[in-house]
Amino acid sequence: RQPAATAFSFRRLPFVIHLLSYDPMKHHTWAEMFKKLRLHVENQRGSITFVDPVDDPDLMTWVKDQRRQYRNLKENAGEAQESSSASNRPPGSALDTSKIRALEQIGFTWDMRHDVEWKRRFEELCEYKERNGTCMVPARCKEYPKLGRWVMTQRRQYVLMGKEGKESRMTRERLEMLNSIGFVWVVRNKTENAESSWSSNIALLQQFKM
Repeated sequence: RQPAATAFSFRRLPFVIHLLSYDPMKHHTWAEMFKKLRLHVENQRGSITFVDPVDDPDLMTWVKDQRRQYRNLKENAGEAQESSSASNRPPGSALDTSKIRALEQIGFTWDMRHDVEWKRRFEELCEYKERNGTCMVPARCKEYPKLGRWVMTQRRQYVLMGKEGKESRMTRERLEMLNSIGFVWVVRNKTENAESSWSSNIALLQQFKM
């Protein structure tokens, strides 16, 4: 006769196997997990960066799976362009453009390391504006050596964002953050400024003669 403890373990074996094989992606719809993630984000409003839901194993597994599928999407972008245009879901990924857009609208981060770096530069831009009263950062800025190039990159990514089929790191959240501090997207060159100033002076002179 087996000891009671051993017999009890065998009776519990099916339940243990169930726990080990549990997959949240099979037991919850995408919409349900997205709703949980959105609630998590709302509870993290005090943070300037996206915070992974490490305290929720199921949700964290789902988040990692979205990033994995997003990487597959990027890797298969070329194949997707060659395939039929009737589908916006590339091979190896269950994500489509509507799901990607929904995640980005709540501030979801596909690459945590890049996001942290972006937020650091944004904070520098906020400090620069507070000190200088403008977001027009020179290409070479002694206070913030990396800021000038970063600002130019944001303008370039903004242009790519508006071009269909072009990859851009600009998201709706980043766009709103930059707009909230008066970011300048279009910068006229010196020639354009000189011509504009010359035209304005001619108009004033004509008004004076009249």
